[in-house]
Amino acid sequence: MTEKNTEKKIRAFFGVETEEKFLNRMGKRKFLLIKTYPFFYIFKLTDTVWSYSAEWLDSSPDTEDNKKYIAEKCENENLKCCGKRSCFVYFASEGETVPEKSHKALNRIKKRYRSLSVFWSVISAYLTGLLIYNIIWANKFSDMGYKVHDDTAEIERIFIFVVGKNPAVLFLYLVIPLTALILAISVLYWTEFAYWFKKCPRNKKKIKQLNYNGENNEKPQL
Repeated sequence: MTEKNTEKKIRAFFGVETEEKFLNRMGKRKFLLIKTYPFFYIFKLTDTVWSYSAEWLDSSPDTEDNKKYIAEKCENENLKCCGKRSCFVYFASEGETVPEKSHKALNRIKKRYRSLSVFWSVISAYLTGLLIYNIIWANKFSDMGYKVHDDTAEIERIFIFVVGKNPAVLFLYLVIPLTALILAISVLYWTEFAYWFKKCPRNKKKIKQLNYNGENNEKPQL
């Protein structure tokens, strides 16, 4: 395989939807995915257009159950397994028809993003609380006129910039951008979860109905 026939891409994606769009753009250019690593994709140029679908398996694609699932899906739907990464597996089909995901596959992706969304929301809530706590103490220290004392015996030379500053305000310089970053990540994951929730809505429980057959229906015994 020559370098001219291969193309390497470095990409980072928060969601499966955006990753699939990227893969399908490459597929329209007749590039087939042959290997994938975290943030790194390798394609080879072919003579046909390709369409891609990514699935989350909840465990490694190399487990016996997942190997069987992948083999059956490829055989039944005439697909090619073109890449594996972490718990993801990538399917490709010739032409412009994107491989369909089963309800179970959609549900697995939805559950994954729900877990990630809750996880990052908890962290952002903790940081928001820490931010409010520091704002309160920054105001208290400001009213008291409290600042870091200039005592070279206690302060290392590398931290001399904190001398004469409000310690709570100094900590805010770290907490504010970190809180903003985590909130942004949380919003991105909730957005992705909302997308997959629409594609895979929660099943409504079916109410069992009694079939009435006239006098043949048995009466319940008291």
